[in-house]
Amino acid sequence: MTSPQYKHQTTFYLSQYCFLYQYRDYIAGCFGGFAQALIGQPFDTIKVRLQSSLIKINAAETIKNLIKNEGPLALYKGVGSPLICMSGVVSIQFGVFQNTINTFQKIQEIKNLPIYQTAICGAISGAVACIVLAPMEHIRIRLQVMKDSNNKSAISAFSNIFKQYGIKGVYKGFFITLMRETPAMFIYFGIYTKLLRDITQKYSENQVLVSLSPLFAGAFAGIGYWSFTYPIDTIKSKIQTDNFVGGKYKGTIDCFRQTINQQGTAQLFKGFGVANMRAVPVNAASFFLYENVKKTIESHTQY
Repeated sequence: MTSPQYKHQTTFYLSQYCFLYQYRDYIAGCFGGFAQALIGQPFDTIKVRLQSSLIKINAAETIKNLIKNEGPLALYKGVGSPLICMSGVVSIQFGVFQNTINTFQKIQEIKNLPIYQTAICGAISGAVACIVLAPMEHIRIRLQVMKDSNNKSAISAFSNIFKQYGIKGVYKGFFITLMRETPAMFIYFGIYTKLLRDITQKYSENQVLVSLSPLFAGAFAGIGYWSFTYPIDTIKSKIQTDNFVGGKYKGTIDCFRQTINQQGTAQLFKGFGVANMRAVPVNAASFFLYENVKKTIESHTQY
């Protein structure tokens, strides 16, 4: 029989001052971002193709044509950039979110913030993450819509755009990304926190349900994210796939006006079903990994 003393000696503990503990939200966020990129890329490729298409076509036809003409691996076109960068983006989102919460808590000297304040913390994290997210999505979207291109990788695409159009070209669509992410992350973290609190408080004796609560809360948070901001995302995709010189759109408002006039309001929601199909597994997995990696680090920390 293993003695308590021997068990204690073989358990690995971290110091609360070590890097892993101090930056646990950022580290856990990296895992969540990796899951988002890996699970969500095929859905995202179809979504972008639908949004940027000028003809009437549904998701099934888009998938069929893509696989027939470009092969099944085309569903993962541009995935190299998201696998690396999305880990960084989600790391920033979760890290800044939690640090902002900690700041609000210290100022007000309270343990749990009201939901609306938690949502504000989410909006701040979304705005900050746009510094990395905007160019990453720009490069990825261009790769996703290109059928034949010399830019076969995210690195080569980035390099070519930077050489020809500079940092302004790389950050094409930054402000529309900011317009999407700020309210989207307000909704995203607001819904997640509200559902997580309700589940853990109401079913506190059901440990299985509590342990799975990030899956449920994350799935609904993802649906909320896209349900309220999808039209903005459609405009963003059009702007970021437009030509750098002599483009079709003069700006965000012009893009919105032309889209409505030429293709109707329904075009703003093209690919909406695919986005929500993506949102459920992607965000469920992301939050579940985040919470469990963070919990693992905290459980191995000596205070």
